Amino acid sequence: MDYSLKSGNLSRLRTPCLVLGVFAGGKLTDAAKEVDRASGGELKRLIKKGDMGGEPGRGLMLYDLPGIRAERLLLIGLGEPRKLSAKGLSEAHATAARLL
Repeated sequence: MDYSLKSGNLSRLRTPCLVLGVFAGGKLTDAAKEVDRASGGELKRLIKKGDMGGEPGRGLMLYDLPGIRAERLLLIGLGEPRKLSAKGLSEAHATAARLL
């Protein structure tokens, strides 16, 4: 599988999979907030249901989100925002790679 990094409006990005982080307690990263707005609050609704709480090592694959051009979206738990470190980011990347 090939990986690439792109920038721009995430909701308009055509890609096989968009990966976004979620902090503990379901707090969305800025990028995830952007996608949540574009999807009409779909991410917040799923978090409210308990499908993703932001725990490290946890991931949730979503398909066909409204308002999003990516084929699928992978949410990755990042843990507590104040405790996020290089090691935590490395673990989040490993989780994403394992789930892709």
